Amino acid sequence: MASASVARNERIPIAIVRNGSNISEGEHDIRLDDYLNDKLQTAADFQNLDSLIANVEEQRVQLLNQLQDARSKLAKSNEEAAAHSDSLLQRTKAFQDIQSGIDRRLTIVTASDAPDEAVQRFKAPIEKLRRLDLAYYYVEMLQEVDSLANEARSFLPEHPKEALKPYARLKELSISLRRLQTPADDAAGHLVTHVEKRANILWSEMKQVMVDNFEDILKKTNWPTASEAPTEAWTATFQRLLELQTPEILNAPARAPMVLLPMACLTKPFVQQFRYHFMGTKASNTKLHPAYFLQWVVELVESREDYLIDNVGPILMSHFGSTIATNRSYNDPVAAFITALLPVVRERVNTLLVSISSDPSVLSSFMVSLMKFDEDIRLKFNYDGGNSKKGWKGLTREVLDKWFLRWLEVEKDFALMRYKSIIKSDDNSGIDYDSTGPNTTKATYGASKVMDLLGNVTKQYQGLPKFSFQMRFVIDIQIRILDEYHSMLKDSLDAYIAITSTVGRALHGVTKEQQAQMEGTGGLESLCKVYGSSDHVINTLNDWSNDLFFLGLWIELQERAKKRSVGDNLAEAMSYEAVRNSTSVSVGSDADGAVFDETVNAYTKQRDHAELLMIESIKHSLPATLRAYTNKPNWLTVDISEAGVQTPMNITAEFEAPLQTLERDMSFLHKALATATFRRIFGEVFEFLGDSLWRDVLMREKFTRNGAAQFYRDLSGTWSLIDNYITDGSSSDLGMPKLREAVTLLNLPDKAQDGLMSFTDASDRAFASNAGATGVLEELQFKNLTYNEVRLVLGRRQD
Repeated sequence: MASASVARNERIPIAIVRNGSNISEGEHDIRLDDYLNDKLQTAADFQNLDSLIANVEEQRVQLLNQLQDARSKLAKSNEEAAAHSDSLLQRTKAFQDIQSGIDRRLTIVTASDAPDEAVQRFKAPIEKLRRLDLAYYYVEMLQEVDSLANEARSFLPEHPKEALKPYARLKELSISLRRLQTPADDAAGHLVTHVEKRANILWSEMKQVMVDNFEDILKKTNWPTASEAPTEAWTATFQRLLELQTPEILNAPARAPMVLLPMACLTKPFVQQFRYHFMGTKASNTKLHPAYFLQWVVELVESREDYLIDNVGPILMSHFGSTIATNRSYNDPVAAFITALLPVVRERVNTLLVSISSDPSVLSSFMVSLMKFDEDIRLKFNYDGGNSKKGWKGLTREVLDKWFLRWLEVEKDFALMRYKSIIKSDDNSGIDYDSTGPNTTKATYGASKVMDLLGNVTKQYQGLPKFSFQMRFVIDIQIRILDEYHSMLKDSLDAYIAITSTVGRALHGVTKEQQAQMEGTGGLESLCKVYGSSDHVINTLNDWSNDLFFLGLWIELQERAKKRSVGDNLAEAMSYEAVRNSTSVSVGSDADGAVFDETVNAYTKQRDHAELLMIESIKHSLPATLRAYTNKPNWLTVDISEAGVQTPMNITAEFEAPLQTLERDMSFLHKALATATFRRIFGEVFEFLGDSLWRDVLMREKFTRNGAAQFYRDLSGTWSLIDNYITDGSSSDLGMPKLREAVTLLNLPDKAQDGLMSFTDASDRAFASNAGATGVLEELQFKNLTYNEVRLVLGRRQD
């Protein structure tokens, strides 16, 4: 009950006034009852009746005052609303009147020349005002530029960090003006240029102040002759120079590392020495030793390395260690020292190349020295040029963008000149029997020299940092010389064929001198030269293909070939087809390959051709030497000895000539060819000899026991000859195994002895049945004769 009364008492008077008509008489009574019930709940409450009445009266007066105030404010608000409505109506009418006037004047203006006249009249004053405003802003900006520059100077040399703050604002102003100028049609060009120039001049002045300060200290410490530890002033000034330059380093775009200001001061005396000795008129600046200055720089760095590590290294690491710790060009003192020296070295290299470009020998020598210099800087001092991933590209890479084609032309001319001198030398075609050990193929002196020449070419371009440069050397010089040498060897083979073949002699004719050259082992020697030279080239190229350098070239070539688009070149000006035809058909595919595949294939075919011609040459000479032997009439000589068969002790005289020819050829080829090649050649030769003796002697003649023994003795001479050059060669395929079994069968004794069956027993069993013939073969452990051939052989015996 009490809470309901409180809720009703919370209605404010203004609400009652505004809505008093809505309160019924019954509601007034209820509210009164609630109030009295709330205040008079016990008998004790009647004692406070007077104060309650006084409180009620006080509230009534307050409510009346509030009611009167509310009515006053309501009346005032109604008056203000009416006044505002009247004012709004008046302003609307005034606006309509003004608009009507404007419309009338606009109609008049558009019907006359008044606007053009007005524009022309006010154009000049307006332009003057615009220019005046612009001049004011210009002056204001110029004052700000001067203020920032003066502020920056005031902090030097003691507080370089504070000097950087106004300089940074000036630099930002310069950049901002330049950025805003483009969309404004390059307006205010003089102002933008002036601000940029002032910013650059200020930066130069700031650096010069700090540099002069450090150079004064260096003079006091007798640099560069001083070797003792630097003073505190030296260290502090060094650090201040780094502080001044650090923002420039951190905000610099990704490129070659900047020269540190203190390192530029340290290297200044050496740069002056360098210019004096190598860029002036001193005797040290001569074309006779153009690369001496490169070695001078390397030795200079080596001589200062310990000092830099001990005294400069801690300062750089402390300053840059937390910001650019991965960039060795800033936190490594030796690398920073090299960076400071490189600009003058680069300048000297560029000017020198211009002067020696017309002197091939000097240019060639200098480029080799420059590549060595780059390699020394990388390896000796671990210099990466600020690029920890790819490393320093080197001065060679910089200059070759301009000078590579000229250098390549020089090196190609030198290589071809050297190649031609090798070919023309007296010992070019001579076989170098000392080039390798025994039982190996011997190359000619010319082949060895040619491959040595190409090896030296590899050393010249191996250090080049660009793939396309390396491939140009491979294709334009090395493969070209290999192709020319291949053509020369091919011409030698063609000349041999022309001299020895009937068709060749008929077409080209043969002189007595040429014919004399082919006599004896002359023809084989000519073929051996081609074979040995080709084999040496093949082996050398295969070794190169397994070298890390050429493996890297091949991998790079494959990657480029697989990523290329149709029509793209693989290495700058070299097309895909040109590179593929010169190197390997596997380029661009998943097949295994190597850079010299095509060259190796060409030489392999030529080597195989030379080997085939050697086989044919020896085989061709055999029929003529065998003719007397195959026509021998005495195989049926009757044994008249009472004791039995006489054992022939000498080789048949007619067989001496073939054996001597074979001895001559084998002796020569054994010294010139590898064992495997030697076996292949004479495997073919003795197979041919065996077939000839089988056909023209064994299958054509009849033999007594003595004749068979003589035949066996003759063949024994052949087997002995084979064993002289190949251990146990007569027991292998070289020993004409089929013919060996045949003559053994033909020489079976009349009576079984020493584990051998008798000739009669063998004949009876062989002619009795196929099984019998097979049994004879198995018992004699023959593996090359068939049972039909057994019968044929046994049928040649006639006693």
